[in-house]
Amino acid sequence: MQYYSKDSLAEAVVIYDIGKSYFQIDEVGTHLIFEKRTKIKILSKAGIDWAQFDIPYFDENGKSESILEVEGNTYNIENGVVRKSILNSKSNVYDSKANSDWLIKRVALPDVTVGSVIELKYKLSSPYFFKFRNWEFQKKIPVIYSEYTTVMIPFYSYRYIL
Repeated sequence: MQYYSKDSLAEAVVIYDIGKSYFQIDEVGTHLIFEKRTKIKILSKAGIDWAQFDIPYFDENGKSESILEVEGNTYNIENGVVRKSILNSKSNVYDSKANSDWLIKRVALPDVTVGSVIELKYKLSSPYFFKFRNWEFQKKIPVIYSEYTTVMIPFYSYRYIL
């Protein structure tokens, strides 16, 4: 794909963006688990910025959300062969403080150029089982496929805000 036919001026296109929230109960207690997988095609130099991700997570008085897994790949075609560059969590993933209660895990995928396909996958565990992650089905760039599913605890009442 050299350009996205439904928006020829798009700098990148989200091929898929899939999220899932579910509860995990163990000896420590109840945790809300959020998993996200996304794949993006970079179509122009401006689209390279989409290879940098910020994952916010909450930290209040020692009770903190945690990012359990961050995995990412960049795919480039060189001389007709697909080359895969794997995210190095030591050099391309770091934490920064947004404010007194929020931290941000910053992720920069490697070897991204025009024409790259990038993918990112992560899992977040939260002791705040009443704070589901927000989900955006559309972005500044076109989204081909977006899905968000949840598994609820049946004895709670939930309010949906659209």
